[in-house]
Amino acid sequence: MLKDAEVVALYHKVAAHAEEMVLEQEGLALYKAACDATAVQQGIVVEIGSFKGTSTAMLGLGVNGLLIAIDPHEGHKDTTSKEHDEKPTIGVLYDTLRLMDIQHKVAILPARSEAAYAALSVVLKDIDLLFVDGGHTFEEAYADFFFYAKHIRPGGYLVADDLGYATVRAAFDRWMKEVGWARGFRPIDLSTWGLHDPEHNRLHEGCVAKMAFFQRSA
Repeated sequence: MLKDAEVVALYHKVAAHAEEMVLEQEGLALYKAACDATAVQQGIVVEIGSFKGTSTAMLGLGVNGLLIAIDPHEGHKDTTSKEHDEKPTIGVLYDTLRLMDIQHKVAILPARSEAAYAALSVVLKDIDLLFVDGGHTFEEAYADFFFYAKHIRPGGYLVADDLGYATVRAAFDRWMKEVGWARGFRPIDLSTWGLHDPEHNRLHEGCVAKMAFFQRSA
């Protein structure tokens, strides 16, 4: 396991290449979550929403096993606003993986999450860590939580990104109320990982900036 300073240095290297879609402490938290989730034996991390690969890099650096990176790579199309950049991003993602020398640990699946699930559901069993940063409409976000999170093993992790979006927050809250809480998902106290978040100071609630970290009870 790398030292925090080494991880932060790698984060800044990849963020300069792939755009800073993930904040420094978020990237460090993703790395530590992937390390913890696959520490005992090789496992599977699933990422919904790779874009140009900043989060992919941090998860890929930490995973002991395989990272499945799902994204249609149609460019940045924010369905909750008018922000659009329709340049395909898969080439940049490949470059990011090579930059970090983790291409051997990452399987890129260029598809929307619902199509990817149709292909993966028959083989997915125990996910060690699920990172959700997909579509930002209520329907898209709820579907990602509902379909994929059921495959997280007991003791495994769920990371929900962009909860600052009202639609994503509403989808996550509804999923937690209807499904997640009953399945034993609880916030992780991120202060035990040595993180800091001076702006929000909600580490004890599993939150660093716009990400929330949960663990399913064993």
